[in-house]
Amino acid sequence: MNKLLAISLVALFAIGNLMAFDLDYTGTIRARGGITLNSKFNDDASTTSWKSQRLRLIMTGEAENGIKFVTRFRLTDGDGSKTSETYSNPKTANGDDVLGKNEFNLDRAYMTIPDAFLGFTVTAGLMPFYAQNGLILDANKPGFYFSNTLENISIGGADFGDISIGLGGFTASTGSSTSDDSHAWIIHASMKDVGPGTLGLDILGQLNKTIDTLHEKAKFVWISPWYSMNINNFSVVVNPVLLKGCYCRRDNAASTVKSVDGEVYALSLKPSYSITSTRTVISGDFVYISGTTNPDEKLSWKNLGSFYCSGLEYFGYAGELDGGASSDLAIGNSVNEHGLMSFILKADQPLGNSPFTAHLAVGYAMSAEDEEYTKDGKTEKDNVYGTEIDASIRWAVKDNVTWKFVAGYVIPGDAMNGVDGYSSDENVTLFGSYLEYAF
Repeated sequence: MNKLLAISLVALFAIGNLMAFDLDYTGTIRARGGITLNSKFNDDASTTSWKSQRLRLIMTGEAENGIKFVTRFRLTDGDGSKTSETYSNPKTANGDDVLGKNEFNLDRAYMTIPDAFLGFTVTAGLMPFYAQNGLILDANKPGFYFSNTLENISIGGADFGDISIGLGGFTASTGSSTSDDSHAWIIHASMKDVGPGTLGLDILGQLNKTIDTLHEKAKFVWISPWYSMNINNFSVVVNPVLLKGCYCRRDNAASTVKSVDGEVYALSLKPSYSITSTRTVISGDFVYISGTTNPDEKLSWKNLGSFYCSGLEYFGYAGELDGGASSDLAIGNSVNEHGLMSFILKADQPLGNSPFTAHLAVGYAMSAEDEEYTKDGKTEKDNVYGTEIDASIRWAVKDNVTWKFVAGYVIPGDAMNGVDGYSSDENVTLFGSYLEYAF
């Protein structure tokens, strides 16, 4: 079905070239690579190198009646030695290979029809779905979405400004070992001019998901209010999330089925402040996801396809230089029963009138619940994963051409001993570069 939809939309583009149809082409060409020393904090995995190249082409067509068609193609040429078996989570939420496996694919193909039904704009196809900050969802999925903006709403003499509403459904997967896709839905509402910002609410649900052979009939609901505020040079996004859900669990194929349900919480804060006189931008990132010491009795965090951007190069899964070495520990990954907490401070400073911008990031990652590990024959507990320090230079080489050079240093905490394949014996050092041309 997805292939048929993609072929149909491409055919529409071809027809558009012969009819009253405007086409626009944009995209990026990117090359990146790097090296990570002691990538798992031990000498056994002392060096991890990686590289990838990508061409992304976006074609947008608009007919005279306002109907739009969008396709996005991606051609990648990566490091063939780093296959999907090398890392536990080799793909980002939107389907990109972390290391750029050699392939050509179509990751967006959808149409948008304005004022199609009772004033609602209808979008359908392989399309992007978002929730605030990407803590729950930021991915391309096959589905549909109805959206509308109600302008200048007044109730009882009170002016509520513009209200945006949306309703959609899509096919989803938690990315676990069993590729049993399930149905999911999303409800969105946001209101502008609530104080100095925008107040929003996203509600997502996922039904009848088989997590793996021992976890079946899973049902999850995420309730995610958020507030985005901007006052002069200060802005902040506050996003708490409540996840309620249940699933059936068994210890092995012959054991008794147990019903597991409950709720867990998450909170994301992203403040930013600009100093006009020096053009300095100082920003922060805090995320907390609650854990549970007994996953048999309480629900642990599950995500629909998160792509949480923390800004760290090793612990920050959505970092530009996420060569795969950090995929097991990344903040944007699914979180286990131990939960997660991280504190990150970032600063960007243009260097005079030159084309260079310096960037510094300092982060601290830990689990919400202690990790248990064995050391020198003794059982220990700790919740600190590590401290990361990144420094980089971004060079605006020419119009639409950016080159970034980055170095990072990670000091592990004792909780790393509780993560399979990792230890706290050695510090991690990483170097990388990132070159991109946008057209």
